[in-house]
Amino acid sequence: MACEGARSSSHAWTRPGRRIGGKLPLGVWYKRGVSNDFSRWDPPEADSSPAPEAEPTTQSTAEQSQGSAAGNSGVASSLKPVLGSLVTGATRTTATPRSSASHDEASSPASAPRKGLRPPRRKRDPQRLARNALYERLLDKKVIIGAVLVVVALVLALPRLMALAPSFSSVTRGPITVQGYQGSATNTNVLSSNWAAGVSVAWTLPDPRSDVGQEHRTRTRLFADGTTIYMASLSDTNRSFSIAAIDVSSSTPTVLWTSSDASVRMTHETSNFSIVSAGQWLIVGNILVSKSTGIQAEGPWEDDQPMALVDDVLVTCSGYETCSGWTYSSGSWKRLWQAITGHQSNNSKVRQLEVPPTIGSGEDASVIVPVDDYRNLQIINARTGVVTTLGAEGRFKQPSSLTALYPTADGLILDKKANQLEKYDVTGTFISAFDRNTKNKVYTDDGTVPTLSDLEAFFTSGKTPWTTGMMEASGDKCEVLTLHTTAGAATYSAEGMKGIADGYGSFCLFAPTHARASADGAAAFVQKTGYKEQNVYFFDMANNKVYTSTELTAAQNLTWVFDDLLVGVTDEGLIAFTPTSS
Repeated sequence: MACEGARSSSHAWTRPGRRIGGKLPLGVWYKRGVSNDFSRWDPPEADSSPAPEAEPTTQSTAEQSQGSAAGNSGVASSLKPVLGSLVTGATRTTATPRSSASHDEASSPASAPRKGLRPPRRKRDPQRLARNALYERLLDKKVIIGAVLVVVALVLALPRLMALAPSFSSVTRGPITVQGYQGSATNTNVLSSNWAAGVSVAWTLPDPRSDVGQEHRTRTRLFADGTTIYMASLSDTNRSFSIAAIDVSSSTPTVLWTSSDASVRMTHETSNFSIVSAGQWLIVGNILVSKSTGIQAEGPWEDDQPMALVDDVLVTCSGYETCSGWTYSSGSWKRLWQAITGHQSNNSKVRQLEVPPTIGSGEDASVIVPVDDYRNLQIINARTGVVTTLGAEGRFKQPSSLTALYPTADGLILDKKANQLEKYDVTGTFISAFDRNTKNKVYTDDGTVPTLSDLEAFFTSGKTPWTTGMMEASGDKCEVLTLHTTAGAATYSAEGMKGIADGYGSFCLFAPTHARASADGAAAFVQKTGYKEQNVYFFDMANNKVYTSTELTAAQNLTWVFDDLLVGVTDEGLIAFTPTSS
């Protein structure tokens, strides 16, 4: 700040002219503009040599404006050097004070200026005074008009600025009809076929946490664990953490507890904190939360973010170049190992995975390291901490990056080149590369974790043996959803899917955020979340029907709890959706 103040001061202050050998510098003498502001003159004493204490001082432009003609307003005085050129069409040069000289002396630069004389007094010119008065009136009008134009511009720009801010529509425009949850409260990771009957609001719940306002509530993270859903977010006042546990297995939700501890602070990386379930603990960033009581405590990994729990080992990564393994025993967490990795990034595609970033099992179980997307991916063994790079060390030699990654039960598939995929086993050993033939089609997010052979079968021939089916968009406007089921190889189509796929000539680019289907193909679910809005649909595939609602598209952070219960965040709290009952 000191440097910035000094720099700005060097522009806002002017240096007084100094004599050189009894004469003023030629540049100052000949280029000095004529000024009518006689208050700028400083009459010298009889002895023009400065007193010992009268050292040259600088003067701010604000002070200069105060020395202008009397009667100017503060705004007009400060803007006069700038707006004066707009009114008169001429540039006014600021000159340094100097001794007066006659016209003949001025025409002879070699002659020394006379000392100790006052500046020449001039008769007041009525025309000049009239012009000055007119100048001030025009200046005042310019300032007023300029201020009005600025206010009008801000008013006109405000709606556009508000439109640019990401925001979903509010769902509180009127009373919401609820039917209660009447499902089985089970999660088999397969969409219930009951959604073919339609979608309804099961219940709504005001936020039970009193220390979280609307700004942070809309950024609340949801985490489903069994029959309990957790609401986690920052408090409004500081970096403390607020969380609530709600049981959703009954017709209406039940708040189990709320927790907020101002003495427990989250790390600085609070915008993208991770949540991991670890036995009796829920780990949120660097905070441990007791699932039974909500009591909070800071974890020993400090600024690290939890990546995954593999058996009894919790793997955390710093976001820089280290990862650690932790185990819980005798009432405390202890570090098992620490390893150095490649440069990590919070924007890594590993952080964006909707599934745990793990591959393999047992002694070969590994966690994917969130290195930046311009480096070859790394995995780290959860038990030993051994780091393996999938390819050459360091950044990519050519200007390319990791496009996508697909964790499997027995390895990893990477998409780094157009139309070609690479296979690696659980140890990070390269197996082979193969061409991608299936394009603009997605497999559903149901079923079990796929294997390397499962995904290769999908990318080469469109087969989906591990999940419920495959989806694609078609039609003139790409608004027709087609589902190819795995069981029975049946195909269904339904119209009305707006805002999900984009048409590019002869094909439809279909890349939804989530896509699900029931095992029999009767019901389907498609969601696409954009920057400012999202589109969400349920389908009756057998009868060509589509269902959506204002409440459904407005809810944020939609999270699956059961096969027939979907929960989201609103400005007021939670809202749950369930199949329409007869």
